[in-house]
Amino acid sequence: MEGGRVLGEGVDGCVLAEPMWPCAPGTTVGTDIVPNPKDGHYVSKIVHKDDEESVFLRAANRILGAQLADKFLAAMKSECSPADLSHPPVSAQASDYNSNKESVLQRANSRNACGQLKKAFKQGKGITDDMKIMHISRYPMTCVEWIANLSDTNQSIDSVLKLTIHAIPPFLTVLQKLVQGSEQLVHIDIHTNNIFVRQGSNTVQFGIADFGHCFLRQHNVISPDFFGKYLCEYMPRYEFYNGFSQVPLEARLMNYCYQKKFDSVPPIYISKGWGVEVIQKNNITNDTLIDNLKYLLDYLHTKVLFIAMLELIQSIVKKIRANPTNPVKVTKALTPQELIFVEYMLTRYTVLAPINTITQTVFGLSYTSPMFDQVRPSQRPRGHTILNEFIIRCTCAPYEQGSSFSSVLAADLNIAWTDVVREFS
Repeated sequence: MEGGRVLGEGVDGCVLAEPMWPCAPGTTVGTDIVPNPKDGHYVSKIVHKDDEESVFLRAANRILGAQLADKFLAAMKSECSPADLSHPPVSAQASDYNSNKESVLQRANSRNACGQLKKAFKQGKGITDDMKIMHISRYPMTCVEWIANLSDTNQSIDSVLKLTIHAIPPFLTVLQKLVQGSEQLVHIDIHTNNIFVRQGSNTVQFGIADFGHCFLRQHNVISPDFFGKYLCEYMPRYEFYNGFSQVPLEARLMNYCYQKKFDSVPPIYISKGWGVEVIQKNNITNDTLIDNLKYLLDYLHTKVLFIAMLELIQSIVKKIRANPTNPVKVTKALTPQELIFVEYMLTRYTVLAPINTITQTVFGLSYTSPMFDQVRPSQRPRGHTILNEFIIRCTCAPYEQGSSFSSVLAADLNIAWTDVVREFS
């Protein structure tokens, strides 16, 4: 996000700024007011017309309200179709269009989004009819970049941990607000390249930078686009049970069960098999769930509700396997208890996993940076204990005596955070 026309690309979008890609005249959505292409407060992200990120961004803005959205989101200002040769921009923006097009054409060949734009222009195709532009507010740096930049400073690990710990509660409030209201927006990919940081003199603030992988529904509506879409699009197609700190424990276990065909083994074999494989493949990952895995599983294996959860996973996996490409049939096959569990699992992606991936980034990069000393886990600072303890307690919460997925869904994790901070202060 530092400047220079083509700022970056992903599979879905090509991001340009200074100037932004101009709109084709008359294509602005609704009452949106498009910023000046040279306005440095925004970037233009070009995606396919059927891309749903703009839908999710508008939903996030509704749920949070304008004030919180402006602060904690890389929010969307407006939406339009991109200009091309057949749909040229207004004359005052012709040079902006030409400079952006030239930047794309000069870019190295890529299979990602900017590469697809380049291919379209090389083949003489237009982009107005097939693509759209989202004008998104600009942020200073990602969480990964923030920690990497600190490697050149003399800032102590204690001070970085204090900044992180002070920034967690307001961020946690926003994350929970996304999933606990009448409209529910689950984000399943809040890794630390999708978390931005605004840095003050003695503060930092976390926010969400990308809404490309989300599920939206009205609360209590049993929607295949929410339940079945996740189960059919992600469980069969991807192996993510290891190596992704933005994935909650239950999703890792379900993915392991599906990928290893553990549908009919004794339930405890799922977590034991997953634990053995993960420990064999990893040393110190700074992923709290992995670095504390033996303790975590030894504890959870004593909980009747955890074993019952593994049985739920097996039942759901069998239903996915019977209809792996049919979200409607899978959703209709889920029992009320299974629906609550899937909702719980999905919301942990949004409200708890981001804290885990922030923790991993802060610790992982810190221990390879010259500003931090290598220390044994028992000698790590208080902030390390607070972050780890919070993640482990929240992960174990639904399996404690008297708990349930429904009660944890409605709980305010800031209460657990306050308890942990008080206990270890």
